[in-house]
Amino acid sequence: MSSYQTVWVAKESVIGSSDTKLKALYERFRIVRVPIAKLLVPKGPAMRADVAAGDYHPPIVIDPNTGSIGWDVFNPLTGGAEMIFRRELSDGLLSLFD
Repeated sequence: MSSYQTVWVAKESVIGSSDTKLKALYERFRIVRVPIAKLLVPKGPAMRADVAAGDYHPPIVIDPNTGSIGWDVFNPLTGGAEMIFRRELSDGLLSLFD
């Protein structure tokens, strides 16, 4: 969760506000953080009423290829479910320094 805050602060900075890679990474973190921290589905353009109602906690999954822990989340940007893994988020943070 602290990584989310770091990415959010960077995204809100003058330089970060125009960085598309940073904005995309922020969205990935947000899609995972909101359900874990607030037990809600994050808001977005593809939000469905049947998903938005009530508490929501994404199931935990494990990537069989890497062993990375992840979450099976509803993506409010696409309207579908997808798996986001911790390693993907970590690699995204590292890629900011490429």
